[in-house]
Amino acid sequence: MVKLATVFFALSMCLGCNRSRSVSMSATPQPNSPQELAPKSHDVTDPSCCGLSIPANKGIDVAWAAFTKDNRYRLALERDMRFSSAARSEMTRTEGRSEWSALNHILAYSWGHLDYETDQDLVAAIVVDTTRNDPSRFGLVIFGKPSGSTYRPYWLYRERDLSKTVVYQVSGSLGVMTYHDEGKYDNCWVEWRPRQKNFVCP
Repeated sequence: MVKLATVFFALSMCLGCNRSRSVSMSATPQPNSPQELAPKSHDVTDPSCCGLSIPANKGIDVAWAAFTKDNRYRLALERDMRFSSAARSEMTRTEGRSEWSALNHILAYSWGHLDYETDQDLVAAIVVDTTRNDPSRFGLVIFGKPSGSTYRPYWLYRERDLSKTVVYQVSGSLGVMTYHDEGKYDNCWVEWRPRQKNFVCP
């Protein structure tokens, strides 16, 4: 019976990892949303961890492995962030929860293509340059898959202090929000510029 229960638990966990693809900033998380699928620890280390490794996003794991193969970059962790108490209170009020979640903070994805020619989701992540210790060791990279090709990284920001910044998605759009110590914030929406062949957040 113990073995049977263990197998059932493992199966249910695997099935849960491949459920909903929706992530939002709404006050009430939707049932089976990736917020619920995120690891109980407040940090993740791989963008394919949390519902992103489904067939529609095939190749994210390979692209991430190539991006981090020399160990220069890793996903930002909670300990890297420097949100003030006022900023954390504002996030709690906005999101309707009190605990940190890596999704919609350092990791988000969009099924809206933002004018980027693709048939798969875009994945955005705040990363840390492990060779540096200064405040500008952060970057924000977006993984996109051009139609007929494979996922590749595009830098939105590089060598910037993003310790008070979150990346998030709402209804298929990607947003970047930077908090000030008093709890106020600046916000922008990510767009693809085809002529420059890069993402911007005007």
